[in-house]
Amino acid sequence: MRLGITANAHGDLAALEALLAKLYNLALDRVFKLENCASSSLRPAETVRHLRGEHLGWVRLADPIGAMADRDGTALAGINAGRHSMSLGIFFTVLAAAAMHAGWNAFVKLRIEPLLAMTLISLTAGLFALPLLVVTGLPRVEAWPWLAGSLMFHLGYYIGLAEAYRRAEMSQIYPLARGSAPLLTAAVSVAFFGEHLVPLQIAAIALLGLGIMLISLLGRRRGSPFDPVALGFAVLAAVMISGYTVVDGLGARVANDPHAYSAALFVVDALPLFAYVVLRRGKLALDTMRPYWLQGAAGGGLALGSYWIAIWAMTVAPIPLVAAVRESSVLFAALIAFLWLKEPLQASRIIACTLIVAALAIMRMV
Repeated sequence: MRLGITANAHGDLAALEALLAKLYNLALDRVFKLENCASSSLRPAETVRHLRGEHLGWVRLADPIGAMADRDGTALAGINAGRHSMSLGIFFTVLAAAAMHAGWNAFVKLRIEPLLAMTLISLTAGLFALPLLVVTGLPRVEAWPWLAGSLMFHLGYYIGLAEAYRRAEMSQIYPLARGSAPLLTAAVSVAFFGEHLVPLQIAAIALLGLGIMLISLLGRRRGSPFDPVALGFAVLAAVMISGYTVVDGLGARVANDPHAYSAALFVVDALPLFAYVVLRRGKLALDTMRPYWLQGAAGGGLALGSYWIAIWAMTVAPIPLVAAVRESSVLFAALIAFLWLKEPLQASRIIACTLIVAALAIMRMV
């Protein structure tokens, strides 16, 4: 008799669970239609799992069966999570972030040694992010390993870029460092993490990278020395950029809150470079940076806004596309270098910039 009762009870529970699941999905479907989510290729329950980050950035949610079967998110099946395009609003928002990014890079070339300028900018960005972290709170624990990996990549990027700037012009180093980064990011994202790109998008990223690198290779000031060490540091910076871009895109998806992830990243990111400089230079570094706190604060604010936008965008659009549009900052950097830093704007740079604009136009057409 007990077995019969238990079996009936299990049957009733199963029926009740099925009914609740249907009501749950029906309610969610209604909610997501109201929020213009009905066009998504994901089922409502899968969309909720994606928004909560339960896939941990690893499950290919375009595959409903695989997504529902892998409830623990342990299969490294991809990070596309249904993000196959970039809306017009996101496109222009990332483009604005690109202009901000070129702005803070210009501060690195002003008056003091680039490494100290980078330190000042990252430190002030971290100070600005601290009260924001109080508002957003810490990201979920699953995102902390991604934060740690990002810190290592960022530290390598700061050192590589500062050393490159110390040896060569901004107009030569910046395009090479930033131009090769989207190509590396696209290759890594597609090959290892299942990010989805159509052939035309891949061609647009390649065209953009070509245009950016042409600015560096053809746009040197006549008579300026060709420093292979500076170019080596620029390539190192590009590898680091690709690394932290992919890591932060995944980390923000895992955190399920790009704002909490960004605030935490900027707060902790300010510490390693500052410690590195103080250990190497001591009090002299602090004394050298002190007169430039105002410029550093301006650069830090631009850096904070620029990358915060990019991290958010990578949670709602493909990482390679966001990275590519963000690297169009070389257009703004060329203008800054010409108007502010008094570096020449040669015909070859104009041609290269035209290629970049064409690549951006192709991305918007897809």
